Amino acid sequence: MISICSLIYKSRKYAKAVWESAHEFTPHLKDGRARFFFVANDPVIEIDYPHVVQRNEVLSEAKLIALGFRPPEYIRRVYQGWNRAIQESEEQMVLVNSDNLFSPGWLDGLLQHYSENTVVCSKLIERYHPKHGRFVASLPGDFGDNPDSFDKPAFLEYAIRSKFNKTEEGGAFMPLLMSRAKALEAGGYPEGNRTNGAAGDKAFFSSLAKLGVRHITALDSLVYHFKEGEMDE
Repeated sequence: MISICSLIYKSRKYAKAVWESAHEFTPHLKDGRARFFFVANDPVIEIDYPHVVQRNEVLSEAKLIALGFRPPEYIRRVYQGWNRAIQESEEQMVLVNSDNLFSPGWLDGLLQHYSENTVVCSKLIERYHPKHGRFVASLPGDFGDNPDSFDKPAFLEYAIRSKFNKTEEGGAFMPLLMSRAKALEAGGYPEGNRTNGAAGDKAFFSSLAKLGVRHITALDSLVYHFKEGEMDE
């Protein structure tokens, strides 16, 4: 079985959107080849979907720095949530953000390029965020800034036109498909952005590379990214 996991902490709207989009466009969830669950990470709402609850210690800035991490403090708890997701996942492990929405074939696109020595990521389609811009390796496309304004027909038309059956090196860090065993061997995500060193995602992927796990992007796995979803809400 394949596991698909997202973090959630405060938005029923984003939980509903990512759950429904995944189930609409992932046949594996309909026939039992995959399961979807949330890590409710320091949740402030009740979660109505399959989930596990993760409670994390909130550190003072002084204690955070003493541990070798830099502010903001909440980033540490986010990575603790992702490490819980790894622990709870199946060997074929998919991690997605709660502000991702999917297109037909997104999981098949990841699976066809999967091996235990690859971490395969989706090609993101992103709007330009007024504060954070757009990830350089994403495709530009503004189809709404939250689930209420999402233009699904226009997004799906764009995604179909933009798919290619090939891969490229590197890319975004999520959604990802990889071996749970390799994630554990790499030590999971560093639980914060280190004062001296790469940020958590980059550090994790660097540890994977040292194990011979190659980071690629599947250009036939197209996923929309609202960017900063729950944070903006």
